Amino acid sequence: MALLHDNCYYCNPDLLIFFNMKQRRPLFILLSILFILFAVCVESIECTAQDSDKVDSLYGELETAKEDSIKIKVLVALSKSLTNSNAEEALKHSAQAIELSEELGFEALKAIAFNQHAIVYYHLGEMVKSQAHLLKAAKIYKEIEDKDGIATMLNNVGVIYYAQGELEQALDYYLKALQYMEDLEDDKGRAMALNNIGNVYKDINNYTQALDFYVKSINVKEKIGDTHGIAMTLNNIGLLYDGQELYGEALRNYRKSVLIKEEIGDMHGMGMTINNIGLTLANSGSSEEALGYFRQSIEIKEGVGDRFGIAMTYINMGNVFNTLKKYDQALHYLNMSVEISEEIEAKTQLKDAYLVLNSVYEEMGKFELALKFYKKHKVLKEEMVSKENLNRIALLQARYENKEQDDKIYMLNKEKESQEGKIQRYLFLLSVAMGILLAAGVVLLINRRKLTRLRKTVLTMDATIAVDTPERRQELDEHGMPADFNHN
Repeated sequence: MALLHDNCYYCNPDLLIFFNMKQRRPLFILLSILFILFAVCVESIECTAQDSDKVDSLYGELETAKEDSIKIKVLVALSKSLTNSNAEEALKHSAQAIELSEELGFEALKAIAFNQHAIVYYHLGEMVKSQAHLLKAAKIYKEIEDKDGIATMLNNVGVIYYAQGELEQALDYYLKALQYMEDLEDDKGRAMALNNIGNVYKDINNYTQALDFYVKSINVKEKIGDTHGIAMTLNNIGLLYDGQELYGEALRNYRKSVLIKEEIGDMHGMGMTINNIGLTLANSGSSEEALGYFRQSIEIKEGVGDRFGIAMTYINMGNVFNTLKKYDQALHYLNMSVEISEEIEAKTQLKDAYLVLNSVYEEMGKFELALKFYKKHKVLKEEMVSKENLNRIALLQARYENKEQDDKIYMLNKEKESQEGKIQRYLFLLSVAMGILLAAGVVLLINRRKLTRLRKTVLTMDATIAVDTPERRQELDEHGMPADFNHN
């Protein structure tokens, strides 16, 4: 039974060193785990102090800020700083930013505040509320024709659809966001969209396509120095390798992700990756160690109010307890996951919880209940990954690839038109030059004929002059050929 990974939404091949855990070295795994724990302990104190200083500084600015745009920006910044550590407090400040921007009539700032409010709701697992605020922000960005804002909203709405298991809709929004980001030459946004598209392909088990998008994403992030984004994609590459039973390589990527997240104080991300470490350990047969990591993940997620992530880790714990034949404990965690998932409308979690419940009841010999939950699982799965949806996903990808191809063809045609234009200009100039030469030749020929006639005339005149009287000669000298002009 597969356990659930936490994805990051928001790869360098050199990082991908294959190590098959079917032939794993237990010492390697143990050292990797100890290294992660040591790093977490060392870094957490320093990061907590840094985060606290930043928050204190923002609170200081808030106390002295006037009721203007500066105060709205401080409120949004404060909400961002608290999102991963105190989501409830973050929500309060983003709500204040919305209220103040409405009072002052700052539409662009109100859109930013709506977006931040939506992000906090997402971290709290309130997907419906998150989506509602994203749509409010999107409406404003559309009205004020802010393409950067529209691109951000497209990506973020895609994240919500993904969290709800609506893969086709998620991919549609991600691809639209990617097109906007590319047009705007927004590398950070483009890297984010590429990462998110990779997640969709991973979830439909298209590992090759998923890795291709992850590689593109992490290469862009390395170019622009997006440390936080690199950590996210490393986490997702770890998921990819776990799905292929390359557990050692999965742990390598998780370790790198954890170290970065700890350094930047991303506790929400830490909860994700520690869950995934537990998952890899469980998949490789280390159930008791896995439970330890799941408990650490729950503790972190409770601290930041990540209900979506808590529901996911409860499923993983239920799965492990089922493997250990501790059915009562398995049912306890699975039922808690179902309760949370229903409240936040997380179809992905419900689908997987139903499948594990099916397995538990089957192990207990309660086949009627097992069948009931299997049917529930199947209904949700068919909704999320039906043949029709897969075909639509393929169509969306084809449209994106065709657009890329169309863009290349357009540029090639423009280049061809440019070359053809140059050639036509050269031919025109050559024709003009030849025309001028031809005209000059005709003029020269005419002049030469005139000159020949003139010479004959002159000779005749000379003969005549020779017999003229001196008086007649003098008259012709005074009224003969004019002087030469100077031609500029």
